[in-house]
Amino acid sequence: MADSSIYLTVMDILKSPHFKHSKVIAGNGGLTRIVKWAHILDITQSKEYVNGYDFILTTGAGWKSRKDAINYLIQLIEKNVSALCIQLGLEFNEFRVPEDIPAEMLRAADSHNFPLIIFPEDHKVRYIDLMHYLHTLIINQDYKVFLESEKFLQQYFCSNSILFY
Repeated sequence: MADSSIYLTVMDILKSPHFKHSKVIAGNGGLTRIVKWAHILDITQSKEYVNGYDFILTTGAGWKSRKDAINYLIQLIEKNVSALCIQLGLEFNEFRVPEDIPAEMLRAADSHNFPLIIFPEDHKVRYIDLMHYLHTLIINQDYKVFLESEKFLQQYFCSNSILFY
């Protein structure tokens, strides 16, 4: 497991104004999960397209049934994805309100401490804007980690008087 103190977490992302209308509907125990990258992923067979520690945004447009939605979530959990954020609305999927999300999805998310986040139908977001924000946030955090590790290495080598010839 990576050190959560140097990486972004799901909670960090949710504090953003971009996510002010989002709602965590299950998996609250996983809000400290690490996020290393973000993707938009609407295909139902998602397993091969994630690496773990990913924050996934979906419209659910590829889901043909409630079973597809449940299988999609299970695949993400199995691949150690950090969180799933779904835009609700009939133009995307069959879920208009949080209560439309299958109970099996909620149970799976809760039992695996997997944050399941929704954007309400009346607060549509442009995923392109979210991706720009998330990737900027992640890259800036990675750069900060790089600078901190470089500083540590300089201090280590200087304090240990290691000379290179």
